[in-house]
Amino acid sequence: MKLRAAFTALACLILAACGVIPGLPTPAPAESGPTPTPLPTSTAPGFPIVADRSCLLAEFEPLRTDEPQGDLLAWRPGQNVLAYAGPAVNSNWYAGTLMLASGPDFSAPVNLAPDVHVFGDLTWSPDGSLLAYVALRLSDGLYTVFTSSPDASSPAHDWMPGEAARTETGSSSKAITGWLAGRRLSILAACGPDCDQITEINLNDGQITPVGEQIRRAPGRLAVTLNTREYDAAVYPYMPVANWSPDGKKIAYFDEDDRALILLEDEKQQYILDIGVGTPREAKWSPDGTLLAVRTDDVIYIFDAVCK
Repeated sequence: MKLRAAFTALACLILAACGVIPGLPTPAPAESGPTPTPLPTSTAPGFPIVADRSCLLAEFEPLRTDEPQGDLLAWRPGQNVLAYAGPAVNSNWYAGTLMLASGPDFSAPVNLAPDVHVFGDLTWSPDGSLLAYVALRLSDGLYTVFTSSPDASSPAHDWMPGEAARTETGSSSKAITGWLAGRRLSILAACGPDCDQITEINLNDGQITPVGEQIRRAPGRLAVTLNTREYDAAVYPYMPVANWSPDGKKIAYFDEDDRALILLEDEKQQYILDIGVGTPREAKWSPDGTLLAVRTDDVIYIFDAVCK
């Protein structure tokens, strides 16, 4: 009897230690909320990863391409108006339509050139009055250079009509290098399999003028434009594709895991944008640095960068 009593006392002590009192009802388990998901650890301790502070404003369908085709996103200077290359009616790949979406809600994008098959390299004039771009002319298979007006005050104009676009025996690829003073465009026009010719197009009289000697084709002639700056790799995270905002206070970049992030200089923090599982290809800041357009393989997103 003494042994049984001792055993019973020991059992009671064990149960009490576990929160169970013999003879009393067992308490119901406490309700618990969702298990918090830990945020990824930043590779830069000085810029910890925090919860997403952005807000999604709009989504569009992009032109699909697995090749470099220059800038397929371009903000109009001084305005929250985004030009982008969307899919064509009969094809989603490599040549599409020129679309324009205006803030603040970016609803009902407008097709600026319904009959033109846009290839890419969207480049605004400094005053925002014209948008230049490379297009594929289906009638002869040649690449040419167009301009469109954002207010549709004039129709899309082909500046290399007919045989003027034929600069080599192939498709005569083109790349826009920028606007020059006096309504002139500077482009690279293919002059052979591994050859480019710097060429100027005068939009006042339509004159096309080769400039200087023929040069070897640059491998990055159709790379996406970035606003780059030097940074201390020991302080900042590794940013293989980094784009600074106009005021230099924010950085949009893609990491090695194909995530799109925004880094805030003053706040010393960064966060991951919700772009689903799509592979990010291009990011462009609005002129005032408040909005960010991100192009993936399947979606173009417009974010208010810091709204939370």
